[in-house]
This record gives sequence, structure tokens and C-alpha cells, in this order.
Amino acid sequence: MQIDILNSVNEMPLSYIDLIEGSEVADEDISKYRKCWLHQKCLILSLALCAAKEKMPFHTWENCCKDAIDEGKHFGVSIMSCPCTVQNWYAEFREKCTFQMYIKKKDKLSPFLNDNKDICQSIQQYACKHLN
Repeated sequence: MQIDILNSVNEMPLSYIDLIEGSEVADEDISKYRKCWLHQKCLILSLALCAAKEKMPFHTWENCCKDAIDEGKHFGVSIMSCPCTVQNWYAEFREKCTFQMYIKKKDKLSPFLNDNKDICQSIQQYACKHLN
């Protein structure tokens, strides 16, 4: 079941949002880098779980994670090199089958315009009056 959930990230363009805890985030709030990072994270975890499913009585979980990292490198996935990282990811994922992703909301205005609302309104009024 966990492997299916991780693999579902690649089924549709926005399916990765289902794996973010809370899922109250919009696609445009997440950078391309963070999306790519989550896709790679899911791929490596899926590979580690598949390796564990096949080899677990004879291999440790750490060895399965290392095998997943090595196999991921064949696909160009190189976001990590330590099996402990994959183990930590799985510990986070195992509880709720989601990942925490902290999204910092960006201000739509520059800090100067945020601090000077009167100047911001003046610019908006000028733009509306002269650019219509």
C-alpha cells in the first residue's frame, strides 16, 4: 500500500499535493525545485520499500536504502547519498503516509511597498488612471 501511495505521485501532474500533510497548499505556492525534490524523495522511498519487500529477511533496512540510492543514481536521482536520510524520510512518511512541507508564503509586494501603503496606493491609482 505504501509503495502504491508513493508511486501515485508520478501518475498526474498535481498528485504530489496529496502527499503533503494538510494538503491546503496550492501548486503555485511550491517552487519547481521543491516539487522535483518531493518526486525524487518518493521514488527513492519506493525503491527502498521494493528492495525491502524482496530482500528483507536477508538484508537490513539500511542495506535496502543503500540499494535504493544506488539504483536511483542510475535514473539521475542524486538528492542524497546517505541511507540514514532515506530511513529518516520513511520514519516521517510511515506515520501518516504524508510528508511535512513548510511553505513560506511570499509577499506580493516588495518590503518597501509593504511598509509604505500610501505610496503603494498612489502607484496603483496612477496605474489605473493612466494605463487603462
